[in-house]
Amino acid sequence: MLCHDCYLEAGQHGNLAALECLRRLGVPWGEGLLTKAIEGWALPLPLPLPVVQWLWGQGARISGQQLRAVRQEVGGRRGRDGVEVVEWLERQLTAA
Repeated sequence: MLCHDCYLEAGQHGNLAALECLRRLGVPWGEGLLTKAIEGWALPLPLPLPVVQWLWGQGARISGQQLRAVRQEVGGRRGRDGVEVVEWLERQLTAA
């Protein structure tokens, strides 16, 4: 059983300690966590950049195609925070 919601709930509040604890306990997140975290911005709060950076550092990924779709959606809807996250992810994909 995957626990995307556990990671997303902790991430929305910027709780890196909880994220690290979930990971250390071996709670699986499976493929698509990062995509779910930003695709459609269905969450009440966007994930803060440090959380997205932590998830990326732990191996969570998003495809370039998914990120392009998200970029079109983000615009002003999620303000500067959303744009900052998308731009950071774009730089990571370019560097990979």
